[in-house]
Amino acid sequence: MRFRLPVSSSALRRRTLWTPERSVPEATLLPLFDREGMVRRVVFLDERSADVWCFDPTQTPVRIPLWGPIRVEPSPGDLWLLEAGELAASGDLWHFDPWWLLADRRYERSEAAEVLKTTNCTGQLPLTTKRLLFRWDLSRVRWVVYTDKRGVQLVRLPGNLLLARPSRPPARVPPGRPGVWRLDPFWMRADP
Repeated sequence: MRFRLPVSSSALRRRTLWTPERSVPEATLLPLFDREGMVRRVVFLDERSADVWCFDPTQTPVRIPLWGPIRVEPSPGDLWLLEAGELAASGDLWHFDPWWLLADRRYERSEAAEVLKTTNCTGQLPLTTKRLLFRWDLSRVRWVVYTDKRGVQLVRLPGNLLLARPSRPPARVPPGRPGVWRLDPFWMRADP
């Protein structure tokens, strides 16, 4: 059996991605996973065109070397543009994007990106979480890397780390980077 290194969430950010049809510079892969850490879909952000693509990691082989381009080998029909309705219907899926790439202005017109912003688990994890480590084939979240007073810690993903997503439709995310303070004085608010 061959030992394979886990893939860091930071290793999936802004890398060249090769498919049999084309090469995409500065692409980002965001695995969508459930509460148990099983990856159900992988979102592929094309930062040049602001397209949001999706594929199933169990059907599409992915090779992620330590350096160099990521290779995705989809069959015809395995790589599709993500629709907002499909994402909302997919249930309790999360992604880890501590850089808030989807808050960039180039994704303002994408309905899928608006729904994806609500699935970012960065706000649900402990504040000291630095990255997630996925299996080499992106099928599962295996480890959480965080810092505490003892330094950098590596722990297996606990089953109760993430809460269940609410069943109501997601609220519209206000423009701007989430987590940034904005003044909202009471004398400037509209009457309820």
